[in-house]
Amino acid sequence: MMSGHLPESSPQLSQSSIDRSWFQTIPPERIGLDGKYDHNGLAKRVKLAFNQQFRYGEVCNLKVRQRGAVVVLLGEAPSQKVLDQLSAVAMAVEGAAGIEFNGVSIVPASTSGLFLTNGSEQLYAY
Repeated sequence: MMSGHLPESSPQLSQSSIDRSWFQTIPPERIGLDGKYDHNGLAKRVKLAFNQQFRYGEVCNLKVRQRGAVVVLLGEAPSQKVLDQLSAVAMAVEGAAGIEFNGVSIVPASTSGLFLTNGSEQLYAY
């Protein structure tokens, strides 16, 4: 008759030690701005990098999401050059494994809320 116990010579691990070892590290794409677990951490860190490295008018119509370790960009960019630069910055953020453009349109600044009037810039928020 079996008693359901392991032989004395078998190594035994408690359930709590297995749980602790499994969750000791946070995947890079889930690290938030504060260094703690954040399900959308990669997207938030990419958005912060965009805000630090680009002018407001270049990124104000762009949304940043994530699907696992893939950065997903949605919205509008003022030019293909800026979109390429945004892509490079996003891929440089720790945890980014790829980038996906979901319906990103190239819309020159003059048609996306930024108008030049008498040589001075005026920003109109819609």
